[in-house]
Amino acid sequence: MEIFTFIEKTLGNVFCLLISKAKIAKFKLTIFIIMIFIDIDGTLLTSSHTITPATKQIIQHIHQNLHIPIILTTARPPQGTFFIYNELALDTLLICFNGGLILHKNHQSEWEYLVNQSVPAHEIEIILQEALQYDINPNLYREQEWYVQNIDDLVHRESRNTKSTPIHTDLLKINSLWKEKHRGANKILLMGTPENINALEKNVNYLLPHLNISKSKPVYLEITHPAASKAQAIKWIADKWNVPQKDVVAIGDNYNDAEMLQWAGTGIAMGNAPMEVKQVADYVTHTNNEEGLRFALEKFFAQ
Repeated sequence: MEIFTFIEKTLGNVFCLLISKAKIAKFKLTIFIIMIFIDIDGTLLTSSHTITPATKQIIQHIHQNLHIPIILTTARPPQGTFFIYNELALDTLLICFNGGLILHKNHQSEWEYLVNQSVPAHEIEIILQEALQYDINPNLYREQEWYVQNIDDLVHRESRNTKSTPIHTDLLKINSLWKEKHRGANKILLMGTPENINALEKNVNYLLPHLNISKSKPVYLEITHPAASKAQAIKWIADKWNVPQKDVVAIGDNYNDAEMLQWAGTGIAMGNAPMEVKQVADYVTHTNNEEGLRFALEKFFAQ
């Protein structure tokens, strides 16, 4: 990490952020961040799945008063993201499924897909067969639809958190229909114990090493198209809008955010991020329960 960094230290029960005000002041004069990409779970949201009033205020100030685009960048499906987008009163693009979908609103205020990438059915079949061997509950996401093999506690929790309703069905049958129509899934979400998830991750990496495979939680393994990742999504948007890499900031907390934090000109990891994610970031802020996102944004944008 560069010298301009939030240094996280634990002294007994005290969490300290050590920072040079002079260096930050100098940094503000020399770098202007023109496009901001923000992860949702573990970053924007607290552990109770809410946005604090102060966090909402700084986001709306940056977006509405400073006219800097803020783009939500998430593993969530669109229907699990729209209500957050609306709560923040955004009018920008959306990145869903870790980059499997990039959406925007057209002139009729209807959502359209700018990028729509999916894992093909013949590869989904391999993943489903492996998942069932490990007592793991597979989920398939295609655009606005969410299909689940079993309704269990993790599915109930995901449904509550994302305000989405799954379709309970036989995934092998659904996938067979997709195979006939040359369709696929934007994201495959595999739910299970950390031990089973780790074992499955190794197997899928061996069988299908070209796919993007990452954990967003110890109990969640997410698989997307080779060209679908948060890093590739923010690069695609920055290129389309002619935003230099150095003028892009990305903020996230988990393994599926790591490449995005590395690619961005300024990568900020949350205090609740795993150490491997913090190590690839330029900055580390407070945790999501300590308004780490607000703290980081105010360091750059508070007037």
